[in-house]
Amino acid sequence: MDESKEKCPHCGESLDGTGTICGKCGFQRGDSAALATAPSPIRGRIQKRMVPDGLAVCLDVDATGSSQSFEGGIKGNIPLLIDGIIAEGVKNARFSILEHRDEDYGERPILYPETSDPEEVKRIVREMKFQGGGDAPETHLQAAEKALREVAWSNKRSERNIYVAFWNADAKPLKGGTVSDLANSFRSPAEGTHRLIDVILVAQSEPMVKEFADAVGAEFIPISTDPTPDEMKRITGRLVKSISCATTKVPTRTGTRVI
Repeated sequence: MDESKEKCPHCGESLDGTGTICGKCGFQRGDSAALATAPSPIRGRIQKRMVPDGLAVCLDVDATGSSQSFEGGIKGNIPLLIDGIIAEGVKNARFSILEHRDEDYGERPILYPETSDPEEVKRIVREMKFQGGGDAPETHLQAAEKALREVAWSNKRSERNIYVAFWNADAKPLKGGTVSDLANSFRSPAEGTHRLIDVILVAQSEPMVKEFADAVGAEFIPISTDPTPDEMKRITGRLVKSISCATTKVPTRTGTRVI
């Protein structure tokens, strides 16, 4: 058979000369039976870039006093991040802002009402107070758990869910569960609840933070303890690219395709 004449089983476009990759929809024939019959979405390397119809984004900010060195960068660059996402042409971007400190000191995280208004997001970030906390490790994982439970994540195939966390210092152990359990809830949500939540961590490379990042398959962006404006600008550019355009490959009965 002349494989160059084969049609893509997903969109009907002619496949390339190898008969494996569709240049129109990103379908790629699986190399193994296990991949072709896998039951749930998997994450893979980016094959091509496309702008999703919608985004559900949670911006989680560690606002403890020890994060004051981040304050200028966060307040200056999150507005640039919001503008960058909009400039990419996303039709429907919904934002939730989570402000957390240290629950061990009675400081409960604050989840602001979801908004599609970019100026409201900027106002919340601009007025955020960096204060409180006590010891160096923070209750970051409790904040992640709250975001998982309470943010209105999307269940639509054409939209993406993204949790972006700005964490200072290391995380304290999760109360009432394991890092693996939390990560699995991000990666493999219960059917009918929401789609996969991609995680992007902007943080220092600390043991518990890295354990969570590795377990959830996060994109990890290291940040210094006292980030410079140039460092924050580089991070912002990387975040815009990661949030607005990255794609995920999922298995089908005959291969994988990009969504």
